[in-house]
Amino acid sequence: MEGGSVVQVGDPHEIARNPATDYVRAFFRGVDLTRHLTVGDIARTDQVPIFPVPSNIPDEFGAAIEHLRSIKRHYGFLVDPAHRLIGVVSIDSLLRCLGQSRPDLAGALLDHVPALAGASPFREVWAGRQKSAPVPGDRRQGDLHGGRDPDHSARAPVR
Repeated sequence: MEGGSVVQVGDPHEIARNPATDYVRAFFRGVDLTRHLTVGDIARTDQVPIFPVPSNIPDEFGAAIEHLRSIKRHYGFLVDPAHRLIGVVSIDSLLRCLGQSRPDLAGALLDHVPALAGASPFREVWAGRQKSAPVPGDRRQGDLHGGRDPDHSARAPVR
């Protein structure tokens, strides 16, 4: 309520995630939202590029490296045709793979980046996350919805 008028109706989780006005937003300023958010709340499709599994590894991984560099990102997600997460790659892992005598998909995947269910509490993920890896999340019916890149989300979200 503001000045006797209802400004927004909803549960605290929804209001914190989507404040209707600057007044409501100010109400949550300084509140540690990591206590209330889930991985699904923060997963975004613009944080980490999503690439299909390549049919021609040298050409497509080379193009992926150039794309990552052009948008100033270090990580990408590989997905199958059904949009299920296959794994996470980095510019470094793609370059290492291409440097092999017989480049293969497994050689490009980072092995220390687990996919997380969208309902996972963000606070637990943030506290235990690897600082050098993205957080793939919000897997709905096995589909990758998005993620967070540590290079572009250095702090936990606090409104």
